[in-house]
Amino acid sequence: MQIIRCQLCKHYFDGLGSCEAFREIPAEIFAGDNDHTKPLKGQDNDIVFEPIKKTQKKRKKK
Repeated sequence: MQIIRCQLCKHYFDGLGSCEAFREIPAEIFAGDNDHTKPLKGQDNDIVFEPIKKTQKKRKKK
C-alpha cells in the first residue's frame, strides 16, 4: 500500500479523499504532482499541507 502525502497532513480527513482545504482533493495533489505547500489558484481558502505531529491523530470528518 502506497502512502500518499495527503495522509501525512493534519488537515486530511482519513479515508474520504477530502480535507479542510478541499471537498474533493484535486488529482494533482492526491497523485503527488503538487506538494500543496502554497494555495492553488482558485482555492477557496489558504489552507495548505501541514505535517501531522507525532502527538496528533488523523481526523475523521464529522
